[in-house]
Amino acid sequence: MLEEQYSKLLRSWSAKFNKLVEKNSSYHTLQTTWLGMLKEADRTAQLHTSMKESLMSDPYEKVKQWKKENYHSLTLGGI
Repeated sequence: MLEEQYSKLLRSWSAKFNKLVEKNSSYHTLQTTWLGMLKEADRTAQLHTSMKESLMSDPYEKVKQWKKENYHSLTLGGI
């Protein structure tokens, strides 16, 4: 699902740059800004993960049940 992929990419991007920023000896304000941006990326990833879980739990099950009730499977391939 798209939300899950986006969340994983954000988390990997954040982890990658978090290591680089912590190793770098840049000015404190710049480092604080980077770390704040990376923290926001983690929060956004968490939001998209919760959206994915929300989408897959309630509406997905309702559509699945509706499809089961209204589209019956054909026996023997539809003969």
